[in-house]
Amino acid sequence: MDDNLISLKKIRKLDERIFPELLKEKSFLTCINDKSGIRKKISINALYNNDKEFWLKDTRNWSYFVNSHQITLISKRIEENDLELERRLTVESYIEEKISKEYDNLVKIKPEERISALTGALSRINSVINSRNVSVKEKNEILVEVSSFSYLINKVTLDEVVNLANGEARQATVEVARLTEKIISSITSILDSDMSNDIFFYSLAEKSNGVTLRHMVRTFVLSYKFLLFFNREMKDRGFASHLRAKFEKNYRRWYSSLIPHIPMKDLTLENVFKGGIRPIPAEEIKIYSTGFLLHDIGKQRYIDYYEGTDEFDSRKVESHAKTGYRMILQKTVYSEKIAAIAGYHHEYYGHESGYGYYRELCSLMKLGNKNFRQDSCISYELEDLHKFNSLSYLPVKFLEIVDVYDAITDPGRSYKSHMETFEALKFMREEFVLKNKKIDIILFELFVKFLNETGLSK
Repeated sequence: MDDNLISLKKIRKLDERIFPELLKEKSFLTCINDKSGIRKKISINALYNNDKEFWLKDTRNWSYFVNSHQITLISKRIEENDLELERRLTVESYIEEKISKEYDNLVKIKPEERISALTGALSRINSVINSRNVSVKEKNEILVEVSSFSYLINKVTLDEVVNLANGEARQATVEVARLTEKIISSITSILDSDMSNDIFFYSLAEKSNGVTLRHMVRTFVLSYKFLLFFNREMKDRGFASHLRAKFEKNYRRWYSSLIPHIPMKDLTLENVFKGGIRPIPAEEIKIYSTGFLLHDIGKQRYIDYYEGTDEFDSRKVESHAKTGYRMILQKTVYSEKIAAIAGYHHEYYGHESGYGYYRELCSLMKLGNKNFRQDSCISYELEDLHKFNSLSYLPVKFLEIVDVYDAITDPGRSYKSHMETFEALKFMREEFVLKNKKIDIILFELFVKFLNETGLSK
């Protein structure tokens, strides 16, 4: 294959925003027949007008390629626009920022010193996992501190490499990512044990000051525990069978408006969870957990934007998911799934109040394409989002629930009074499930059960 060509399939994963730019530029594709090797030059607009989904399909006969120099120019233009937006938001929010002293100190030290500090944090967690001399409360405190510290190291590192070329940036983040994933593995092994949940969450609430950092840690822990509860319900309590028994009465009508092209009488649980609802593999839970810890990493640069005294700025809110997605995907060696968790956790089933790349790309797909359909609500596979086969990605639907719950129950938030658990769940059901289909009804009801049975409420 020519070095100056790059496939549409690769472009799709690199940055979905490139494709609309190719359409605007009325580019020509190099089309190569996989069997005969025959090459043709065809207008991308002509192919798109004939089939709006051609660029999402993997055909057996033809592969599509674009000049790599053109992609480099488009990517640079997109990145410059993103950085300009981020710089403007950073300047506008500078006065209201109250970055922690720990963050400032980490900025000042060398990258290798941060790696050493992260290694020390890993050793600290591992030393208490099986220790009989460390109390539950002490373990909880250490867990909170190490989680917070790991997040800060990641953010400082990303802030430092954001202007480097992608390859150079990824190389600079290898050790941070490796150690962070080891730390999360150790932390989750502590969370797997039958610890005193109320003591742990007392520690989290006590340390909360309403800013992103504490929210990240609480959301990471609660989301992980929620996943474990989901798997227990699936494996030990016949959750799938219970859902099927009451699907028609309790859920069919609710989901029908999300995928209205499927006749209501034919709508099944398999249309909701593509491939059927089933336990989450252990290796996937590890990946999801890292995404949960880093999900708001695009927000840290203006950490107090919604906690300060200034009026709410929707631009700052909506930019953080995209910023986090872009930074993790392009500047780190973390899994693409982790980037997706950060980038898609405010999509809300495509609700008008949601925001993120996926919703925008879906809107593009639907323009002039009457045959465009999504046949499932939630997929276990990220590839189904890349091909627009599903409305959402499974870990995101877990995270959306916990993210909203933590935001409205945080006792440290200064911009609005926090809610107690009962009030918060009632509010979420009314505003995010019944009036607006934003969070998933089945997972939300399971979340309520999860809080009631585990005592993990505030």
